[in-house]
Amino acid sequence: MNKNEAIIKLNRIAKGRFFNMGYVSDVPLTAKAKKEGIIVTKKTYGTFRVGINRLNTKAVKNKMAQGYVPQARKWGEYLDGSDRILTHTDKEGQTKFYVVLHSTPNHSKVKYYLNGNPIKKDVLASTGYVQNSYFNKLSEKPDTITVNLANISFIDKQGD
Repeated sequence: MNKNEAIIKLNRIAKGRFFNMGYVSDVPLTAKAKKEGIIVTKKTYGTFRVGINRLNTKAVKNKMAQGYVPQARKWGEYLDGSDRILTHTDKEGQTKFYVVLHSTPNHSKVKYYLNGNPIKKDVLASTGYVQNSYFNKLSEKPDTITVNLANISFIDKQGD
């Protein structure tokens, strides 16, 4: 999806409204896989919210009651007048755009692809192509995630 199209669609979503979105991300590869020209992607389809204060969500309030201290984002600046689009200039001086998504109680669907072919996560883990640390992540769902606008494949329910 084009960056400008994504910004327009995301800005049309009312604050706090639930919407569906899909995005694609690259999976970190081992040196062996890179040398062999292996490509591994992860496609995520989920229900998200934008434009809300995460400290007011039930999930974060429950965590805070148990001693959790929310961390402030250490990178990126909100686009002027936006409560959902971040800009970030990387080390090479390129500016990239991201959307801040808030998770919902719904579970996202995740599919992995090895050189364009679907593959199960456990089978992928056994190939030796993906860095082991990738599979050692916590299974707990994050409260917020940031997705590069260039990685968005679709945004649903905007009233096009």
